[in-house]
Amino acid sequence: MSTFYIAIVSIFFLFACEEKEGTTPIVNKFGEIITLKIGESIELNGESLTIAFDKIVDDSRCPNGVDCIWEGQVEVALLMNKTKEILVIMRAGQEDLAKDTLNNIVVTLLDVKPYPDVKDELPIPADAYLIDIQVDEL
Repeated sequence: MSTFYIAIVSIFFLFACEEKEGTTPIVNKFGEIITLKIGESIELNGESLTIAFDKIVDDSRCPNGVDCIWEGQVEVALLMNKTKEILVIMRAGQEDLAKDTLNNIVVTLLDVKPYPDVKDELPIPADAYLIDIQVDEL
């Protein structure tokens, strides 16, 4: 019977220690690559700055398995300090569009996953998106 109680208590502590959805992970330094899903945010330790993945504004990337005239692009809205929206765009050959600057902080969009594929559900459901960003100081 005591094994049963130990198992129950262990499960309770496991769930109690789990990070709750919507919490803000703290990034300790600039230059780290951060992966976020829609609704998640990060906070720079020692800075009064939070960055949240707000939404996908547009995803017109040409799906794998399709011949397209244009490669397309994906546009991502980020919220800085919960109020200032910035837009970053991934478009082949236009890396400058993937960066935005606010108050000497540079945010760079490095990747947006998943990449569209005709074999998968299209359009991609919002909750399936993951982005990789990097935050640096000027």
